[in-house]
Amino acid sequence: MDFMPSIKSPQNHSHFTHDILCSNFIVSRLFWCNAHSLITPYGPEMKQSKKGNQWYFGMKVHIGTDTQDCVHSVAVTDAATHDSAVMEELLHGEETTIYGDKAYASQEKKETAEASGVTWRVSRKAKRGKKLNCADRAFNRKSNRTHTKVEHAFGVVKNLWGYRRVRYKGIAKNAAQVFTLFALSNLYMARKKLAVL
Repeated sequence: MDFMPSIKSPQNHSHFTHDILCSNFIVSRLFWCNAHSLITPYGPEMKQSKKGNQWYFGMKVHIGTDTQDCVHSVAVTDAATHDSAVMEELLHGEETTIYGDKAYASQEKKETAEASGVTWRVSRKAKRGKKLNCADRAFNRKSNRTHTKVEHAFGVVKNLWGYRRVRYKGIAKNAAQVFTLFALSNLYMARKKLAVL
């Protein structure tokens, strides 16, 4: 298994891909930021975003994993970029099922995926001012059992590698560090398989 990522740098954000063949695909994102100060040493590329009642200033890391916790794609954007804007870049094209939280919900993307034979298991989102019905809540509970696997990679990077705040100015330098940390996370997740070799 190849654990070395190839790195690309599009104009608006940094992107890493590690292509592997897998049957299922999970997308997620997490903020890494300086959460309190709007005047920071972290550069003009960093932006602010609100999650719940908490404002964050910094960057977001979006990842795509397989169901064995192996990260195959990472995109780093400023905190203001909506999650659905980078979903296409997290896909590698060999998916048979796509999981994700409600931030990735899109009727258009669902129809496109299902037309190409991909099962769409992204959490369903309630319409404004309405609650989810029982069937949608049951669908989300069942999907979340698989979707939570994406959090394992974030857990390794945050808790074992200790990466909880950005350390450099600008997105590019922080992205380079994030790519390395997720490549190491892949090695950590596959340690039992590698021990057999």
